[in-house]
Order: sequence, then structure tokens, then C-alpha cells
Amino acid sequence: FFGFVLSATMPQTHDMIYASAPGNLFLFGEHAVVHGHPAIIAATSMRTYVDAHARPDDRIFVESRDFGEFNHSISELLEMNFETAADYKCPLDMLRDLVKTVLQLVNPSVGCELMIKSDIPRHSGGMSSSTAVMCAVLEALRTIYCMDVPKEEFFEYLYPFQVKIHGGKASGAEILSSSVGGFNEVRLDRSGGNVKLEKRSLAEGIALQLVVGNTGIEAATKQTVPYVTQGLNNAPEDYEEAFIQIDNLTVAGMAALQAGNFAEVGRLMNANHEILARDLGVSHPKLNRLVDAARKAGAYGAKLSGGGKGGVMIALVNGRTRANVVAAIRAAGGEAYEGEVGGG
Repeated sequence: FFGFVLSATMPQTHDMIYASAPGNLFLFGEHAVVHGHPAIIAATSMRTYVDAHARPDDRIFVESRDFGEFNHSISELLEMNFETAADYKCPLDMLRDLVKTVLQLVNPSVGCELMIKSDIPRHSGGMSSSTAVMCAVLEALRTIYCMDVPKEEFFEYLYPFQVKIHGGKASGAEILSSSVGGFNEVRLDRSGGNVKLEKRSLAEGIALQLVVGNTGIEAATKQTVPYVTQGLNNAPEDYEEAFIQIDNLTVAGMAALQAGNFAEVGRLMNANHEILARDLGVSHPKLNRLVDAARKAGAYGAKLSGGGKGGVMIALVNGRTRANVVAAIRAAGGEAYEGEVGGG
């Protein structure tokens, strides 16, 4: 972890702190980005919220509407061990690990209370719900404990947790959109020993209209990322060729986004999905069904988003086609959410 400065003034225990972070969606480049290729990722209008305050005692109380609660003393948390993802026995262990790490850095004399709720559906792999939780919790903790950590540096703090969550490899791309929002081109740089995320903001002022289709099939990125990595190890030339094709689609997608050519963006999204489904094998029959339904209903394009093998797909629409695409996704057996991407 990088250094930081502590303020001389701690918040009063009755001062309520409000933090939030958006989920995000991959327009292009998922899986390839883990292996050094570019991706385009955007923040969603669905968010995770944390209401927090310092406590007068040494207790750390965390309650999540979706996953339950824990209540530990500072010393109890500091004694817990979370070396690898295997040490995460339940979803709350990720939060225990994050809070413990912050406690080790700030050595506080008082505890805190965090109440977590989210607009992001619990069973929605592909919307980076866990990353939104981590970013919102870190935002709350940095305020409670007066940590001088800009949001632009959240990647350095949270990337080790993503590696654990995703089974040993991760791009960390989601951290950028969940911490600072917007449309972003990202690329992981592992040269020089330290992992860095190269980033560039894209398409300022453009709010894409997306419909998100949720299969309702819970899929863990910690399973799909190692699945693709194993395929790369077994057939490196074939998989690298697929990654290069995705790389080319991503670069072309950047140009189309910045030109406001949504028809071209949609065509490229379609091509990206076919590579993910056919060459990398990370789609699912229900994902394909929702993608096909959205295309037939008039979407510019549609693809899975995130790890795949379940979770969500996205369809690029406009005001004229939005309602038809929503109805088509629901008729095909999915849940449909409407919204814009690229906000803060």
C-alpha cells in the first residue's frame, strides 16, 4: 500500500458520513484486459451506498442489506488472516479484509459503523457489484479516519483485493470506473514489477443509453478468469489471436464512441460478443438468448458484460428502440434494467 497522511482531527462519533460508488459495465475488452490488452469500461447509474460514523468504543460493526452483518473489536479483526481467496469463506470476509487492512494503516483508537445498501442487483455478475462495495466502503473509511487518499489512487489500495476475489488474476479496470466514474479506456501494465493501470477518459458529454439484461444466473469472475487463463496456457497462439481481435475491436470502439457513431459501436459490440462466446467460451445459452432477442428488437448491438457464463448482457439502444428491447429481454426470460452509463 502507498503512503498517506492522517488529519489531526477525527470526526465526532455522531457525525454521519455518506459515501457511494457506481457499478460499471464493459463495453469492450473484458478478459483480454486481464492479459494486457485495452478495454472500455463505463460507470452505471446503479450505485452502492454506505452510511457510516465513528463509534465511541473499539467495535467495528458492518451491516449489508444483501449479505448480513458482523461485529468485531478492532483487535479481533487485526488477528484475522486473509492471505488468499481461499480464506474468504463468505461475502462478508472481503469486507473484513478491507476494514482490517485500513485499521493496520491508521491504527485508530475508535471503531466505526457501516451500513451498506445497493441499487445493483445482488445476482448480477458483470456489473462489478463487489468493486462498487469496496470503493464505497473505502470512501467511507478514508473520511472516518481522515486518510489523505484521492479517489484516483483507489486502484493501488484495492487491486490486491480484486486479485483475491477473481482467483489470482484481475485487471482492476472496474476500480477506476467505480472510484472516479465516466467512460474510460484502460490497460494493465505489469512491466517494472509494480502493477499499474493506464487510463484515459473517453467520450465526455456522451451518455449512452443501455439496457442491461440479467440472466439471473449467478456467475463468479473468480471462476471465469482462471478458465480463460487456463485456455491461454493450453493454446497460447489461439487465445492470443482472439485477444488481438478483441484489442482491434476495442480500439475501433474508442473511435466510434468519440465520433458518436452508435451504429458502429453496436456492430463492434456484436463482434466482441461472438469472440467471447465462440473463441473464449465464456457465454451461456441464456446470455446468447437475451443478446439475440435484443438485436432482433432493434438494438444497435448487444453483448455479454464482465466475466460471463451467466450474469448480465448489455444492449445499446436509443429512445425509439429502448422499450422494444426491454420487452424483448423480458420475453426471453431475463430481467431488464434501463439507465445511462458514463456518469460520476
